[in-house]
Amino acid sequence: MFEDAGKGAVERGIRQLMLNSGQSCNAPSRMIVHEAIYNQVVSAAAEIGNQISAGVDDQPGSHLGPVVNATRFEKIQ
Repeated sequence: MFEDAGKGAVERGIRQLMLNSGQSCNAPSRMIVHEAIYNQVVSAAAEIGNQISAGVDDQPGSHLGPVVNATRFEKIQ
C-alpha cells in the first residue's frame, strides 16, 4: 500500500481478510505497506479489526462464523 492509497483501502483489505473465516484458499493474509504510512495503517487496521466480532454460525447477527479447522484457528491466533 502506497501513500496515495484511497481512504478505504485499509478497511477493504482488513474486511476481505476476514470475510470468509479462512474457508477458501484465496484469503489475503498480508498487507505490504510503505514505511511512510506504516504506523497509520497499523492503527487503522487494529481499529477496524476490533470492530469485527466472532460468534457461532447459528446465531443471528453480524459476526464471523467459525474457522474451517484447528490449523487455521492456530494460525489466526
